[in-house]
Amino acid sequence: MSKRYHFISGLPRSGSTLLSALLRQNPRFHASVTSPLYAMIDRMTDAMGADKKYLNMIDDTCRARVLRGVFDSFYEDKPAEVIFDTNRLWTANIAMIAQLLPDAKIVCCVRDIFRIIDSFERIGRKNPLQYNSLFNFANEPSIYGRVKSMMNVSSGVIGGPHSALRSAWYTDLADRLILVRFDSLTRQPRETLSRLYALLGEPAFEHDIAEVEADEVEYDLRIGLPGLHRVRRGVSPREQPLTIPPDIYQTYAKSDFWNSQEENIRRIPIL
Repeated sequence: MSKRYHFISGLPRSGSTLLSALLRQNPRFHASVTSPLYAMIDRMTDAMGADKKYLNMIDDTCRARVLRGVFDSFYEDKPAEVIFDTNRLWTANIAMIAQLLPDAKIVCCVRDIFRIIDSFERIGRKNPLQYNSLFNFANEPSIYGRVKSMMNVSSGVIGGPHSALRSAWYTDLADRLILVRFDSLTRQPRETLSRLYALLGEPAFEHDIAEVEADEVEYDLRIGLPGLHRVRRGVSPREQPLTIPPDIYQTYAKSDFWNSQEENIRRIPIL
């Protein structure tokens, strides 16, 4: 059976775990937390690069066949017809996706940056005895150092995905993007999923909003952030007061470029 592929990307702490938990209620779908597939594709592409001594044995047709084979081999044991692979940086590879998987969409979960920072701070305070991978397992003593690390445009857990999404946003390949706001998913889950299914060309499915839940205990322990991917039972909004300094809020209060009609020049659907 030939599988269809889509991707879940966008920003962290923005609903991707919840979205995956909802999607996999559909027996036709497979969706989970971040997989190693992005890293595997990246390294395989490098191994077939122009600086390698085997260049005369590899052309673009071969590269495409090999890379597509990585997708199929990785998910061969999954009975699902439709695969949603998760990685925050798939938006950085939108051109490759367009060539290898021309029907694939990249579903990007988004949320106000200051809310994401606040969410990471909260989860960090719940695990004060552990260093975590957000800061390369180093102890950042103040929120300002942590925010600087998180917002690094190349390696930051927020800044990297944010810059990758913004880069893809303006390209002529942006029609492959679908944005899902965190607030839409938590406040109007049925309507949001219905619109997402329509954009993906998938038949409607009745999701059980009340019973959805998820937890990735071993995964979160490995990165030093127990509870990071825990989804409490049921879908409902939970707006909490900010616990970050007001100057950090002011700095990132206008980073949600997707909410500007003037910036959405490609008319990317935003749910």
